[in-house]
Amino acid sequence: IITDRTVVDVMAFCELSESMDSAHKHYLNATLYYLIKEYDYLFYVSPEGVEIEDNGVRETDMKYRTAIDKKIKSITDSFRKNTVTISGTTEKRIKQVKQAIFS
Repeated sequence: IITDRTVVDVMAFCELSESMDSAHKHYLNATLYYLIKEYDYLFYVSPEGVEIEDNGVRETDMKYRTAIDKKIKSITDSFRKNTVTISGTTEKRIKQVKQAIFS
């Protein structure tokens, strides 16, 4: 299974949520922590150099985007030491993923 969103994303958004109380945040993240281990590969895609697109769905606030990115990095650094960071053009990212999987 390949997915472009992971439990790490959910954990990051949960942590920064202003509508969830701390008990719910703790319960959800404690539950999701165990699911992080289920991924064979976890790739961190850097947002550097990627324009914010106002598509009516994604958040367009740069400060919020940066906060989410920092939280994602914090979670992956804490719970998944073998996370692979990829960046660059789509073609470069695909090459980096293939290299990580097939090497």
